[in-house]
Parts: sequence; C-alpha cells; structure tokens
Amino acid sequence: MKEKFFGFSVFFIFLFSVNLYAQSGVIEARPKAGNINFNDVFSKVFNKTNVNGCIISVTFAKFTIDTVGNVGKITFLEDKASPAFIQKLLTEVILSSNGSWIPCTINGKKVESKPFILPLIYQLEAGCNGRRAEDKTGDTLLRILALNNGSGENNQLNCIILQPLNLFSQR
Repeated sequence: MKEKFFGFSVFFIFLFSVNLYAQSGVIEARPKAGNINFNDVFSKVFNKTNVNGCIISVTFAKFTIDTVGNVGKITFLEDKASPAFIQKLLTEVILSSNGSWIPCTINGKKVESKPFILPLIYQLEAGCNGRRAEDKTGDTLLRILALNNGSGENNQLNCIILQPLNLFSQR
C-alpha cells in the first residue's frame, strides 16, 4: 500500500510541477509593427552600393535587441568568409530597424534578447570576367551547423533565425 501511495504521490507532484514550470514568463523581443521588412531596406541600401564581386556564399549577421528596443552589438558568424562590403551592407540594414523593436521581458523585467540571426544568401557574378564564381555556400553552412567555433567549444544555436535576404548580381 505504501508503494502505491508513494508512486501516486510522485506522479501527482510531477503532474503539477510540469504545469508550474511550463509558464516561464519570457516574452521574446519582437517588432512593434508585427514584422520588419528587411527586404525593402536591403533593396534601397544595395541599389546605392557599387558591388563588384565573384563569389557565391551566405553570410549570417547576429544581433541582439537591448532593453529599450534598439539593436545591440552586431557580429558576423564566419566573418572571414564574407566580404567587408557584405558586412557593411547588412550592418546598415539591421541598424535601420533601431527603435522598431519591443524588448524581451522575463517576468515583466526588460532584458537583452537572445540573438537574432539574419542570413544573406548571395551570388555575385558582376566581377567574374568570364570565369566561374567560387561557391563557398556549402563550406560556410557546414561550419555554422557544426555548432562549434573551431576551438572545440560548443556554440549551440540559441537564437531566433529570421527570413533570409537574397542577393543575385550578374554581369
């Protein structure tokens, strides 16, 4: 009888503890208008940029939203693989959303958000001069998905991945 009571007690405690912990009080950062259309801003910024490259790849911009709804530090995953002008372009696009965010809250207190990842998939062939563009997409994706930074340190993707931007520039 004691064993049945103990088993029932453990089950009862587990059943109610799940409900208590399921409500964490975390509300992730989100755009004030429900959505930020990075594509429109990206098109405007790109149209005033002189792009001349010969590469096919993907770049991942990583950023957070601070406690007042502005963009925090912007970094680039695998930034050795992405051209400087791509990083500059993405930085300008992301910073254009400053003030357009509702900050993350935990139990009603504003905190810095978990990272957002904004991918840019690009195919630049304007500077190829008759040769084939080098495709680095697969290598970059494999390094990112390996979930480590090359030092053996685990780099789990605890982030929010946004809809990718696409850039195709031909001769």
